[in-house]
Amino acid sequence: MWGKYIHSGQTRGTLDYFLVHESIKEEFIALMKNYIGKFYGDKPHENSEFLNIVNQHHFDWLSALIE
Repeated sequence: MWGKYIHSGQTRGTLDYFLVHESIKEEFIALMKNYIGKFYGDKPHENSEFLNIVNQHHFDWLSALIE
């Protein structure tokens, strides 16, 4: 998760997805949510330590990944 969230996912070496065996999928998701909460609080987008997207190109790229 650290690698994905450093620089708001805007580094070239960041992961775009995780390969997780279905037997641990739900536990993995729960742990990710837990650690995101620990690192950034309940509202990561309002945390000053969570960086802003640097430009429109990166915003469009990240938006496409979400879609």
